[in-house]
Amino acid sequence: VTTALQTGDTITVTFTGATVGYPILSAYDYGGLPASSWVDAAIGAVGNSTAPASGNLTTAAASELLVASVYYFSSTFTPGAGYAILDGPKTNGAGNSQTSLSETSGTAGTYAAAATLGTSSRWAISLVAYAYA
Repeated sequence: VTTALQTGDTITVTFTGATVGYPILSAYDYGGLPASSWVDAAIGAVGNSTAPASGNLTTAAASELLVASVYYFSSTFTPGAGYAILDGPKTNGAGNSQTSLSETSGTAGTYAAAATLGTSSRWAISLVAYAYA
């Protein structure tokens, strides 16, 4: 999106392919991102443990916005070092939860997102680095 959201704007999400029975969605509005080529890097992982971890991504510039989303099936959630909770946990009708996290990189380099769950469960995590204009 290259235009700032306005009051009354609508975001439409369409799922194709496999059925998504209990989705959880979040949308955030940030200023200062360039009009194009704003996603610098992205990574994701899935697992079954008490320790969701995205794996490493490498940023091209300093001061990038790092946003992570964790989908999980545990009753407790603690973000990894350096990350603040944006929102969540959001829970859907099946008892699954989603929490979003953010951090700002200090220098170009390698970054990862992680969390700790209270009980071992299935999870999916994604991490995206957004370049500032």
